[in-house]
Amino acid sequence: MATWHLMFQKPAFQTPQIRHVVDFLRDTGSYGGFPINHVNLVRDTGDLAYLDLDFKITAAITQPTFAEMCKYILVVAGSLEKAPMPIYYAIMQHSLDELSITYHIYDAHTADIYYWQAPPIVAAPEPDDHLHFR
Repeated sequence: MATWHLMFQKPAFQTPQIRHVVDFLRDTGSYGGFPINHVNLVRDTGDLAYLDLDFKITAAITQPTFAEMCKYILVVAGSLEKAPMPIYYAIMQHSLDELSITYHIYDAHTADIYYWQAPPIVAAPEPDDHLHFR
């Protein structure tokens, strides 16, 4: 099992975005192809929202896979998981530094991942179906 502690800086991220990440991961049941044991919003302060993600590691996670998994959370936070592929890649092509994602890996199974800025593209709230660029 792996436990990742995801922290989202406010006001860059709003609580509904974090709840969307939790709901999406719960509904999907997997993260990067790894089965999720549980995912919870554990703390929501004026400065940070804390999300714990616990999943079963079924294969080795390489550094490139780790980076892609971190970036995918940003895609979901922007409600872009169903966006056209060019929009998806508009985020995924950037480095973690460019997206202001930092992390600390404690061991093979535990990591703290910090999201300092909102995704550069976000889906509009319903019923508007347009994408908005920051």
